[in-house]
Amino acid sequence: MSIRSLLSGVSGLRNFQFQLDVVGNNIANSQTPGFKSQRVTFQDLLTQTIRGATGPSADGSTGGTNPQEVGLGSSVGAIDTDLTQGNILSTGRLTDLAIQGEGFYKLSDGTSTYFSRAGAFDIDADGYFVSTTTGYIVQGYNATAGILGTAVENIQLPVGIVLPAQETDTVSLVGNLDASASQIGTVLTTDQIIAIESAGDDTDLDGLYSTGDLDARIAGLQSGTTSVTLTDEAANTEIYTYTTGTVSGNFFNSLDDLAAAITVDFNAAGYNTLTAALTTSGELQLTNLDGAATEAVTVSSNNSSLNTALTDLTATIGIAGTITSDEFSHTAIGTDPLVNLRNATGTTLGLLAGDTINLSADVGNNNITGTQLVLANTVATWLGSIKIDLALEADVEITNGQVVITGNGGSLYALSDVDLTSNLGAAAFDAVYDDTTGNWSSSQTAADNYSTSFLAIDSDGAAHTVSVKFNIRDASGGLAQWVWDMESVETSSGTQELFSSNANAAYQDGTLSFTGDGSLAAFTPSSATIVTTGIANDLLITLSTGTIGAYDGLVQFENSSSARFSDITGYASGELQTITANSEGIITGNFTNGQNQTLAQLVLSTFDNPSGLSRSGNNLFKSTINSGVASDGAPGVGGRGSLVPSALEGSNVDLAAEFVNLITAQRGFQTNARVITTADTILGELVRIVR
Repeated sequence: MSIRSLLSGVSGLRNFQFQLDVVGNNIANSQTPGFKSQRVTFQDLLTQTIRGATGPSADGSTGGTNPQEVGLGSSVGAIDTDLTQGNILSTGRLTDLAIQGEGFYKLSDGTSTYFSRAGAFDIDADGYFVSTTTGYIVQGYNATAGILGTAVENIQLPVGIVLPAQETDTVSLVGNLDASASQIGTVLTTDQIIAIESAGDDTDLDGLYSTGDLDARIAGLQSGTTSVTLTDEAANTEIYTYTTGTVSGNFFNSLDDLAAAITVDFNAAGYNTLTAALTTSGELQLTNLDGAATEAVTVSSNNSSLNTALTDLTATIGIAGTITSDEFSHTAIGTDPLVNLRNATGTTLGLLAGDTINLSADVGNNNITGTQLVLANTVATWLGSIKIDLALEADVEITNGQVVITGNGGSLYALSDVDLTSNLGAAAFDAVYDDTTGNWSSSQTAADNYSTSFLAIDSDGAAHTVSVKFNIRDASGGLAQWVWDMESVETSSGTQELFSSNANAAYQDGTLSFTGDGSLAAFTPSSATIVTTGIANDLLITLSTGTIGAYDGLVQFENSSSARFSDITGYASGELQTITANSEGIITGNFTNGQNQTLAQLVLSTFDNPSGLSRSGNNLFKSTINSGVASDGAPGVGGRGSLVPSALEGSNVDLAAEFVNLITAQRGFQTNARVITTADTILGELVRIVR
């Protein structure tokens, strides 16, 4: 007698034992990174047919019957892998990577290729990117000089690599230069000088300097009140009144006016005694017209200072002779001849026609020399020649009798040691204009309108602090003119460097201009070459200032200057410090010089049937004939998932479901055991019958 239920119960026990094994394995790996859970699917075994099915009779008298079949138990139909996404768990480790989406990491042990979802990686002593659990090497694309290769191979990171220095070759200048800026140059001023009051100068008498009895300024003249009285020997008397208004008759404003009025009165019919005029020394001179007799004259003024200056005119004039007053001088102006100049106390500066004035000055620590020949030239022409010799865009002028030199704006154009001397040693002239301390007072120090700097790196990795100073100049041709000056210092030593592009000067100069709408009109030169102090190559730096006529670089508006350097190429050498990976699997090296460089890229492998992969333990899979061939590529491409840095993919085991499956398997095992027990009882009864 065969009891089929006994065999069915045994098969059930076996199957539920398999289910318990799978559930137990799932639960055991509920915390295993990248683990994919499994499930068991059962199927029934062969069925024994006791009686086959019959169809209805042809005449319809009887119906058909169904087959009679008895099952022979169950078997395991499949153990499937659940490839659903696990939770992403942050770890903080730079080398941990989690896959979000499809794909597997590709690893090699040197002989075989494996695939895994577990992204716990590290770098070994040889720089290989490896799995922390197996030591197998992760596969991907290695980079050379930051360029990724195309061959899938072991990822080996260049541990200890030194990124070579990259020299600076281009910089960009962007931002604003203030259109309202004005030159800030050195302003040097001398003592005040005066000049002989000559016929035709017609200078207001109030303020003239009197050399002689007075030795002071004429002061206190009051229009309509101050007067000069002249009486000749015949008791002819005329009173002349000072005025600041219209001059006519016996009113005067200048010595010229006074001389002309005296001549009109005392050279008229009935007098015929005197004429008056200004001498070449600036004296008011009275001439006796009588060729046969002397002439006693009295001259006075109700203004004390003027009265003193005219004291010498109260005298007896010899036959056809002359008498003179003090010498009068006015504050020097541009139209005065050089030979008429006097110092502030009335002493002649001693310049004579034919003399030479020698110029020497330092402009930005460069000595400038020149000469001016004293002929009939005026103060204005002399100062103009000084301006030319000093190459000034600013000015040299005389203001209130003081020569004022305003140097070009900018610290590199500072004026100093100005020395103007007469070749014949005119002491009074030299005492005003030579470089003796105190002869030139400075009321303004040269300064830059704006400056900015950047750090350049040479081929040897040395740093150079390069500064550029901007200074406005006069407008020309409808354009606002500026100058720029570049200086370079070797940063570590502080050594000033030279520019071979400017005849080995300590700076490179250039010009720039803007149109009325603030756009850039010109910038020259466009490059500068720094002679490095070490063994490195000279630095050829190209300056990019934007498009001419546009606003994408340097501009000029009435706002604070903000020009700055950007897009500066070059960097010092640096050692590999840390690595990071991104969502595309690109591993980037971070160097101590602040630079980043691509080192490698992981690949992800996808399969037509990933469920067909075979488990190899250690979170590894191998391809099978049913999984298909691996398709390798970069993360995020071709349907592959992306990577999450500093994270791991958690196990996708659902513990709640597994506990239910555990209970189900337990109950299934118990009930199948009952079937076996019942079948055993029946067999026992059969044995007892046989006895």
